[in-house]
Amino acid sequence: MRLLVELLLGLVFLTPFADAWLYYRVKGKFTCFGKPTDVNIKIIEHDPNNNDVIELSDDSTLDYTGADEDFLFYPHDNLELSIHVTFDCRGCKGELYQYIYHAFQFEEEEQASANPMIFGSVELSHVCKFGRVVSWYTRHDKDRLKKKWFVRNKETNIRDHFKVIN
Repeated sequence: MRLLVELLLGLVFLTPFADAWLYYRVKGKFTCFGKPTDVNIKIIEHDPNNNDVIELSDDSTLDYTGADEDFLFYPHDNLELSIHVTFDCRGCKGELYQYIYHAFQFEEEEQASANPMIFGSVELSHVCKFGRVVSWYTRHDKDRLKKKWFVRNKETNIRDHFKVIN
């Protein structure tokens, strides 16, 4: 009987944490002078205690579905996710970043797959030349899913910027 009571109490206390995972999907392409180029990608989940970092090397096409959670600390809070792309386009090095907005975080993986955050195609030589990102999208990309990259520089304060946009 005691075991049954302990199991029931455990179930009651752990149930809120059972669905604490949030899923997201990000998509994009990168070229350098019109040719596909390798980039390095980091997705950082800014936790209150320590940051979770996912590192990807990509061969010009980004299509990643991920999941994360704040298990014991803030189980139903949205994730504070940022995505960073470092590149070298014929000697011009730089970093693009963006936030994976709360609207693109879902409790079901299928929802995340159907509603990716789409960054479009980016010509990195234009980033170097003009200091800003121009993205091209396909005609099938829904407007509500389109997002643009930011160019990171010395003055960029990612944490404060995240609070403003969300």
